[in-house]
Amino acid sequence: MSSSLDINTVQCGSSSPPSSNLTDTSCVFIDSDREVWLATEMCAEYTESSVDQIVVLNKNNITGTVGGYDLLAHIRKNPTRRFQYESKVEEIMFSPVPKKV
Repeated sequence: MSSSLDINTVQCGSSSPPSSNLTDTSCVFIDSDREVWLATEMCAEYTESSVDQIVVLNKNNITGTVGGYDLLAHIRKNPTRRFQYESKVEEIMFSPVPKKV
C-alpha cells in the first residue's frame, strides 16, 4: 500500500484465520467524494490481484462499487486528464448496492 495515495484496505469477514473461511477477503474502499484518478490508481494496484471491485463509502456507509469496467467506460466517454482529476467517484460508481434482508 502506498500512503501517498491514501489507499484503504480492511479485512472483512470473521476473525478466524484467512485460510479457514471462504468469506474472508480483503476489502478495498474509497470515499465517494474522492477523484476518479485515485480510483484508477487503486484499480491498477488491487484489481485482478485480490479484488474485482472497490467499495465506495459515504460517511462510513456503503453506497456503491467501482471497478475497472466502470472506470474504462467513463474514460472512453471523456478521455481527458481533466475528467480524471475533476470528476468524483460517486459520479461513475455502480449503485445502489443490494441491501441486507
